[in-house]
Amino acid sequence: MIAIGARRQGEREKMEINIDNLLKKIVESNASAGGVNITDGIYEYTIESVKWRHGDVTSFIAELRVDDARAVAIPPSQLNLNETSPKPNEVGTTVRVAYKTDKKSAPGNIKAFMLAALDSLGMTDLAAGQLAAEVQNACSGANPLRGLRIGNATYRSKIRTGEYAGQFGTWCSFKMIPQTVENLQHRRADLDGGRLAVSSPPQSMNTAIGPVTVEPTTSLLGSIGLK
Repeated sequence: MIAIGARRQGEREKMEINIDNLLKKIVESNASAGGVNITDGIYEYTIESVKWRHGDVTSFIAELRVDDARAVAIPPSQLNLNETSPKPNEVGTTVRVAYKTDKKSAPGNIKAFMLAALDSLGMTDLAAGQLAAEVQNACSGANPLRGLRIGNATYRSKIRTGEYAGQFGTWCSFKMIPQTVENLQHRRADLDGGRLAVSSPPQSMNTAIGPVTVEPTTSLLGSIGLK
């Protein structure tokens, strides 16, 4: 039992070290784009959950409910062999982005998603330590970003490596949607209660707020009562 307990403790410590290293890479990276399980389109989503998934490789997972979806025209030169013009994901369905942290692009992709989410609440110009703290807070069991609305305009680019190298892939470019904390909390309550209608969001969701200012050591998501 002691040996098993020591091994588990060692695994937890290794996981914490890996996450710390990843957070450092996220902070130092340039925000980039990527995506999984999302077809070409221009979207507005409600965040259902953001979390780490631990396995052989730790992944950053964001599950997103499709609120609005518009098709985009794909140039024939960017269609893969035998591919027809794709349709966007249907409104009311849930899609996901999953960034495996052993991939070079993961820190930039995670940073781009988090900056769009935080910018939506007026949380701009974060110090490195604040951004790292917010990534951890967002992925916590409290799931503080549940109910937040976020945009995405996909684009196509050639896949450079791996099994599908040379083919065109669909990548995500997440966009901020200005909203208040009250908007988020009401949206979360509707999401929890199964009351989200398949329709456009209320106009009040487009109300912008100013930047949030807190002490550098304070978690922004925690400071506005999202825990």
